[in-house]
Amino acid sequence: HQEMDNIEFSLAKVKEYVPSQNPALALGQLSEIRLMVEHIPKKEAVTLENIL
Repeated sequence: HQEMDNIEFSLAKVKEYVPSQNPALALGQLSEIRLMVEHIPKKEAVTLENIL
């Protein structure tokens, strides 16, 4: 759940950066969101480590 909360917070920041015409911060946040989204399947994958 923490990852989804972080993604939502980052999206809220992007929504503020875009209207204020701050592309550097918006792109930075979008890059961070992409990394968090890519990380979700790894965290949710069933492995021996997260079962035991």
